Amino acid sequence: MEIPLCLTPGPAVLFVFAHGLRYGAAKSIWANLGILTGNAFYFILSATGLAALVKTSHDAFLVVKWIGAGYLVFIGLRMIFGKSAALAEKSDTPIEVRGSRILILACLYRMVRKALQSCFHDQA
Repeated sequence: MEIPLCLTPGPAVLFVFAHGLRYGAAKSIWANLGILTGNAFYFILSATGLAALVKTSHDAFLVVKWIGAGYLVFIGLRMIFGKSAALAEKSDTPIEVRGSRILILACLYRMVRKALQSCFHDQA
């Protein structure tokens, strides 16, 4: 059971792959750099011992939890009241997006994913 799970790509690989398919190979490099930047951030936190401090601090966890909840409410309201992309006309021109935006999104994605892993992984 574990062997197939070990051989499947993780969410970060799928994030980079999806951006490569949607925006092209050059933009997938920006997604890869963002994932690596998020990893480097957590390596630095772990090396300095700040990760253990944040993990044991109940107040820091509450702040992160409420910020995350507020962000989810914001996204939900934006989806409810915003225009649906599914109803928009499709054009043949590719979507243009800056590489720096992909880098920031990938970095934030990796940081949030690691934070969630650290919160729920050691729950025994």
